[in-house]
Amino acid sequence: AVKRLHLFRLPPVLVVHLKRFSKSSYSRGKLNTVVNFPVSLLDLSDYMAAESPDRDSCQYMLYGISNHSGSTEGGHYIAHCKNYDDSSWYCFNDQRVTLVGSQPPIDASAYLLFYARLF
Repeated sequence: AVKRLHLFRLPPVLVVHLKRFSKSSYSRGKLNTVVNFPVSLLDLSDYMAAESPDRDSCQYMLYGISNHSGSTEGGHYIAHCKNYDDSSWYCFNDQRVTLVGSQPPIDASAYLLFYARLF
C-alpha cells in the first residue's frame, strides 16, 4: 500500500515550524540538528493535486527566519529577514539591526521559516 498526500490550495504565506524541542517521559531537551532548507526557491509542484487551481503558482521565496538560542529553560529569539529593495539579509536582534549579506545563515538555531508565494 502507498499513502500519498497532495496539496490542493496554497496560502500566500507559508510558515514552516521546525521541531526544536523534544520531550520524553524522563527529560526535555533542545534539538540542535542543522536542517538544510531552500533559501532561493521552495517548489511544491511535486506535491500538488492534479486538479488543483494553484498548480501554476506553487513556488515560494524565503523572506524570514526566526532563530532560537538557549535551552528549554529559557532562551532568546532573533530574526533574519530579507530586504527586497537591496536583496540583502539583515539580522534583527532586539534593538540592533545588522547586515548579514546576500544569503541568510543556515544553522541549528532556525526555528520558524517564512516563505512568500510567487504569483
